[in-house]
Amino acid sequence: MANTFLIKKWTRLYRTFDLNKDNVLTIADAILFSDRFIESNNMKGEQAADYKTKYLEWFRGFFLKGEETMTEEGFVNKMREAFNRDGKEFEKSVRKHMSVLVSITDVNKDNSISRAEFVDALKAMGLVSFDNKYFDAYPQVKPGFIEANLFLQSWVEYCCNSIEGNVSQLEKARLYGFRIIDSI
Repeated sequence: MANTFLIKKWTRLYRTFDLNKDNVLTIADAILFSDRFIESNNMKGEQAADYKTKYLEWFRGFFLKGEETMTEEGFVNKMREAFNRDGKEFEKSVRKHMSVLVSITDVNKDNSISRAEFVDALKAMGLVSFDNKYFDAYPQVKPGFIEANLFLQSWVEYCCNSIEGNVSQLEKARLYGFRIIDSI
């Protein structure tokens, strides 16, 4: 059963992606993020169009869930219903959605998230200053690079782990990051 720990994390996730801070997720939030990310990565032409298409599809599937708008309560309820219905299927769904997000964050397709890619994603969320402790909280395959599968796993654990006393190092990094983002 979804508990207060999970609900708190899902609420924080929702609020983080409500970029225009109007308390409703719409495609406008996704467009704002994708435009910022495209600009910060100097994407042009087909690369920019492909990124935007993939990001908007991801956002529609993960956050909007077939709706035009999504309230915080609606999002949390849909997450809770799916988690309570079948936790294993919920985790598979989260893994599928977040693998898309990780894939498109990995702009140069080297199967790792570089510090620059990480910072660009945070800037697209509206984070102006960057605390290196967030990035450094992740295990790095080489200095300045987080292996994409570990980055994905941090998202899965964040969305699926209901046991507050059983938080992995990856989830701790994600939790730390969301506390930073909360200050936006």
